[in-house]
Amino acid sequence: MTYITPNNLVHINDRLASLDVYREVALASAGDERVQASILAKIQKAEDAIRASYFEKVEPNGSTRVRHPTIAVIEVCHDILKEPRRLFANKINSLVTYTLTVSQADAVIDIDGVIRYEPYAEIGRFTLSEQSFNNLLASEGGQTQPMNIESLHGWLIEPAIPDMFLAEARILGDQIDREIRTRNRSFVELLDELQERQAKGGKLPAAVIEKLSGILGLPAMLVGNMGHHVKMLAEYAQEVTTSQRLELEAVIRIHQQQEIQ
Repeated sequence: MTYITPNNLVHINDRLASLDVYREVALASAGDERVQASILAKIQKAEDAIRASYFEKVEPNGSTRVRHPTIAVIEVCHDILKEPRRLFANKINSLVTYTLTVSQADAVIDIDGVIRYEPYAEIGRFTLSEQSFNNLLASEGGQTQPMNIESLHGWLIEPAIPDMFLAEARILGDQIDREIRTRNRSFVELLDELQERQAKGGKLPAAVIEKLSGILGLPAMLVGNMGHHVKMLAEYAQEVTTSQRLELEAVIRIHQQQEIQ
């Protein structure tokens, strides 16, 4: 039985055809022979790499080994770290993580039709916190969960960015400070206007009275806003508590499994 057909080699055949064109152009070009030889060698290397990414062959035991760019496997590891680690967008330092490793693999079809997969090249490795992994499994679809990219084939991965909780706390403080500064500036401007009108013996216009009422309502406004922010912080604290509880439960569960083994 043939598994690899022209129907699932569309892009590969396009790339091979392009390399053939480049080879013809290089052979037809006049100039330094060493440069030409270097170009031809690079074309050959690229062609060999493409051809190595797919094949179908019969093994000595009669099984068929199929390699194709679309065949991959995923491995999930549940680990207890030696030291707590801060993951992207995670609310606590994680001691327990899930690592997802995606690798390209050969499909080996035995003569009795049983298929097994043998990984040969890692594509990427990703780490999730206990809570993110649980939320991912419980999701009915359409939801996303933060994760850290540990490695990705062909890319250098930068260190993780700082935790988001500090950013939220800073934003909350900035909002309150900005509101107070704005109100204070308005209050100073109004006092100047009142002193000027008092010196002239004029009456207080309705617009100024409205401004004064707004400024006098500053304490109530701050209390109202703080109530909203306190509620947000309480919800956030609950999420942190949930994350910590999941971490502890996972540590206990893993240790129990290790004792059984």
